[in-house]
Amino acid sequence: MMNGQSTFKKFLKTVTGPIALVIIVVWILVALFAVILSPDKSPLADNINGNLALRPPGTEQVVYKDFNSIHSSKTNWFSTHLWGEQKDFEEIPVYAHSFQHDTAQLVIFDRGVPKETLYIPLNKADTIAWKDKHFITRSFPWGSDKRGRDLKSQIFHGARISILVGFFSLIIALSIGITLGLVSGYYGGKVDRVIQFVISVMWTLPTFVLVLAFSVSLGKGLWQMMLAIGLVSWVDIARLVRGQVLSIKEKEYIQATKILGFSDIRILFKHILPVLRGNILIVASSNFASAILLEAGLSFLGMGVAPPTPSWGMIIQEHFTFITFGKAYLALIPGICLASLVLSVNLLSNALRDVFDERQ
Repeated sequence: MMNGQSTFKKFLKTVTGPIALVIIVVWILVALFAVILSPDKSPLADNINGNLALRPPGTEQVVYKDFNSIHSSKTNWFSTHLWGEQKDFEEIPVYAHSFQHDTAQLVIFDRGVPKETLYIPLNKADTIAWKDKHFITRSFPWGSDKRGRDLKSQIFHGARISILVGFFSLIIALSIGITLGLVSGYYGGKVDRVIQFVISVMWTLPTFVLVLAFSVSLGKGLWQMMLAIGLVSWVDIARLVRGQVLSIKEKEYIQATKILGFSDIRILFKHILPVLRGNILIVASSNFASAILLEAGLSFLGMGVAPPTPSWGMIIQEHFTFITFGKAYLALIPGICLASLVLSVNLLSNALRDVFDERQ
């Protein structure tokens, strides 16, 4: 058995492993600090403004902040930087503005076209302070979607949803798969036959169809989707663990633990399970990528997270028709982000397989 230091050195020697790991870590950091890194600081990056819809990448737009239309309560620093803060003003895109005496004249947009002029009386003589308070510049580095939301902010928040779903559904799958695999392989007999029957039934049905069925049964939502994916993804883990346990339980050191009177729980979780950590890590990374793809597929079909929660699959579904209208980036950017994360996880899984392959 390799120690931790030799395993790490072998992992560094793989071609794709370190690169894939760096990309995964970057996406995890983006998910954790999505609000801080996003141009749109509102909760879920759901700052909708129809007059800012479908702006090309790199657009900057001056907007007027109308504080009289919206009132919201303040949140603490931690909540603001983790989940965002609801703005206490309405954003009105401004095409042009000027100041004459004690009046501000604002030419505002109506469906992307300069149309109406607002005349706002100034209560203060200092127009510079008034401008600093009421004017901001909205930037759209990756453009805006069909509802006027910042695409970059939506994608960063979508990374949070994908990684959350992959992580928690993997925990559910590991809990079920490892437990059933250990029990089935160690005890055998009728217990093994019952568990094998359940595994065979689950194995014969398409994974996506099962996830879709569970999603319909559990309802639409983030936690329901995590549970649905986790309840389907444990089969591979259980089959792998069972096959390994059937071989390991006949080893001499396992027989010695039985003679010494150790309990079955201690034998399973202290003497057998640690030996399987390499193989479990490989299949877990593969299941993590599958969970992310399943989440994107469900969201694309409208069975995933509920709006306004952003999801890569939902963003692609809302904008894939724009590919033929000169706005292909609206669907291509989230698609590339999804592909980069899934491909990196799969490459990491292949690297781990090479590291823990005893035949090498």
